[in-house]
Amino acid sequence: MPRYVRGGFLAAACTLLALGGHVWGGARDCCLPPLPAVLVTGGAVGALSVAVTRRTTSFWKILAVIGWAQVAFHMAFTVTAGSASAAAHHPSAVPEPAATGPSMLAGHAVAAVAGAALLAGADRALWWLCGAIFAIVVARLVARPVAVERPAWVVVAPGDRPPPAGVVLARAVRRRGPPVIGPHAA
Repeated sequence: MPRYVRGGFLAAACTLLALGGHVWGGARDCCLPPLPAVLVTGGAVGALSVAVTRRTTSFWKILAVIGWAQVAFHMAFTVTAGSASAAAHHPSAVPEPAATGPSMLAGHAVAAVAGAALLAGADRALWWLCGAIFAIVVARLVARPVAVERPAWVVVAPGDRPPPAGVVLARAVRRRGPPVIGPHAA
């Protein structure tokens, strides 16, 4: 699977997790953060995500990206909380800067660990599915060997005499010497 698709998916998941947490954690009575803050921070998270996703991404790498994204989005949303665009939309409900207490830290930590576990499991499942599809396609495309009919075994009775040694050797070796070029080569 292309690296940019996986990195983009990870960045989108980080962005949606941060936006959902922002709305659920206290900004539901106001508006969403300004779009430029979301786009700039999402772009930075996207660049980090693409850099990290080479092959199968481990839980720890995903946790590091999501943790960094949580901090980056928290900072971006805190800085832009009292912006002019938020005041223009809802002048009476300009939010105060986000709290940084233990509940906020616990919320970010739980979201990061749960998101990393979910995305790491999805990544492993997707790689398994790609491998299974590849194996099935290759098995269908590769020609299978054709069964060759073999002559039946000849059973020699105990009373039969074996053929003389020269006769067996004559049947096994047709000619000796270097290859003959010309009409007698058959």
